[in-house]
Amino acid sequence: MQPSDRSRRVRRDVVWIAALVASLVGPSTACPEDKAPEPSAPPATAAAPAEPSADLNALSLEELLTTSVTTVSRTPQRIADAPGVVTVVTQAEIQAMGARTLADILWTIPGFIDVQDNNEHIVAVRGVFTTTNQKILVLRDGHRLNEFLFENFEPDYSIALGNVRKIEIVRGPGASLYGNAALTAVINIITEDATYTQDKSVGVSAGIYGQRRVEAIYRNKWGDANLMLFGKWGGADGQNVPMPASQDYPSKGEMGNYVQRPGTAIVDRYEDNVDLGMKLNDGIVTLSGSIRRSNYTQPKGNSGQNVVQSDLFHPLGQIFNYSYLDLQLTPTWGPVQLTLRHYFDYSSYESWQYTAAPTELLPRGSEFSLNWAGSRAGVEYSGLLSHQRGDVLVGFSVERRQMDESFFRSTYDVSHIQDPKPDNALIPRTPLVPPGIEYNGAIFAQFDSAILPSLRVNVGARYDVYQGFGSSFNPRLALIFSPLEDLTAKLIYARAFQAPTYFYRKSNSALGYGSNDDLKPEVMNSLQASVGIDKGLRWSGQVTYFRNDLSNQITRASNDKPSPPYVYKNINEITMQGLEVEAKGRFGPVQAIANCTLQAPVVHKTAAAQVKNGKLAYIPASSGNLGVTYRPLTKVSLNVTAHAESRIYAPTPFDAMASIDPRVVFNATAGVEDAGLKGLRLALSAYNVLDKQYALGGTGVAPYPQPGRWWLVTADYTF
Repeated sequence: MQPSDRSRRVRRDVVWIAALVASLVGPSTACPEDKAPEPSAPPATAAAPAEPSADLNALSLEELLTTSVTTVSRTPQRIADAPGVVTVVTQAEIQAMGARTLADILWTIPGFIDVQDNNEHIVAVRGVFTTTNQKILVLRDGHRLNEFLFENFEPDYSIALGNVRKIEIVRGPGASLYGNAALTAVINIITEDATYTQDKSVGVSAGIYGQRRVEAIYRNKWGDANLMLFGKWGGADGQNVPMPASQDYPSKGEMGNYVQRPGTAIVDRYEDNVDLGMKLNDGIVTLSGSIRRSNYTQPKGNSGQNVVQSDLFHPLGQIFNYSYLDLQLTPTWGPVQLTLRHYFDYSSYESWQYTAAPTELLPRGSEFSLNWAGSRAGVEYSGLLSHQRGDVLVGFSVERRQMDESFFRSTYDVSHIQDPKPDNALIPRTPLVPPGIEYNGAIFAQFDSAILPSLRVNVGARYDVYQGFGSSFNPRLALIFSPLEDLTAKLIYARAFQAPTYFYRKSNSALGYGSNDDLKPEVMNSLQASVGIDKGLRWSGQVTYFRNDLSNQITRASNDKPSPPYVYKNINEITMQGLEVEAKGRFGPVQAIANCTLQAPVVHKTAAAQVKNGKLAYIPASSGNLGVTYRPLTKVSLNVTAHAESRIYAPTPFDAMASIDPRVVFNATAGVEDAGLKGLRLALSAYNVLDKQYALGGTGVAPYPQPGRWWLVTADYTF
């Protein structure tokens, strides 16, 4: 018998034994988090696993779910052995905390901070962010969810959570395996298919500010093949917050002739977000796909202008449409496990933004719209060779990117129109960025081995070549020292890059920006050192020191030439360092998590404009989370979470000394399983329980108000 056949038989036997144990335990006596063991197959685009270690096979069902990961090195391994700092969030934890969106989950993770931009919520990780969410790589079953023009993703209602098995969140660079956008973190959303659970479910939610969710999941299995279908429609109408005239901020330079007016900020409006998808696999072939729609309404104008909805030419909104199809084959070739992945993605974007001061006639104020559509297609082939103490991974990828169309529209020349909502045909389309086709490719390799009984080394690198800007080399070296069974120390160096986007590099003169083909990729060198203790399901703790050196940061700046007025340049540098302390434990019917992040810029290595009194703009020097879940009965749970941040330096064009007060925000969720009907779960959630009034700034905009107390009722039925 070949070694690969023996590995398959061992994995199959482990799965059957685990399934038998799960059926004997039964839902009435198992903990709510108890799940089937990790699938033997990896996520849809990850390299297939090597033979699971004896340590993994010895773990309990729940431990397999919460202490083994695949994202860091594309092969199943214990978190303690993984060459990264990882947090795992399970479906049970998602339900217990009442998470509506991926963002709700991320704000509980050490180092993750919400930063408000004029037309989106930005995720900052360890102090690093930009005006789009392009520095974090988000995967679903290994497939990249970031679109390709900005490398953006939206952590909102457009990502379904009901079909999630667990989410693996890796803090730190992942470019040595994943390439572009894996700069500050890699998030892999691993779905629950029909391999272990052949159930169907429907769910609905309703809230006081038009929050809504309708979600359905279908899972079934026929022999070796299984199918999962899922669909979600959801969003929120948002909270209307009256804004006085004193908080009506014009565009910079208009204060002399600007008459301030009252208006309304629409806080967290997400209209009709959608996520539809499927996954079909038979153990060797996996076909998956998704269609998503993200729609977010900016609360105020781009510089903080108050909005009067009835005066608008066009309703404000930023709409991303995403779709993909992914075909993966995982055959064996002698001792090598192959992963042959083929994919096609299509994305489009439309964004109406309020950008200038009101005029006397309707429509009052100026709006503009960015529009583009394009696709990417590619292949990624890799092979995994297992050896006695670890494995070797080698692979390559080739990708084709195509910009189909892009245009700009504005009301700048139609302010004389009396009708506030004239026909869109009155606004001409101006080319934004030129259509075009670009290719990129990469080769990557990784070696993982236990060189001593207590010392594991992981070394890898990836070399990317982009037609648009050149190349980037990104290595990773990790040393994992385990002197005791439950004590682990890690030292990790990694390098990552953020490619200058098509939008930054190509001419977009309609917006007043010039093209800049000389842009270099942003580069971050990261060092992490952590010490952790893991007592299994009882308790665990970890302390992590990090230092991130980001250079060549791309920023819009004044042009050296008279026209156009602005271009994108590699001009900024940021160096952040900090400490993350985290712990979790189970004490009878109580489960608790706690974490704290302390971070500060290295002042002499950070752009002076971004530092005030030793603090980085828009980033709290200290933040923390506390979450407690109490289960007085097997089927009843009560969860309270708290998120705290210290004072934030948040300069604006109108107040260089502006700051945001310290705050603590509480959320709470109560849930009941089998509520009068087997398979029915009811939950009541309150977000910002104490109705804390606060604002967030970011990217130079005036502080925007954030939601007050929101209530949500949820009912999910599984059959």
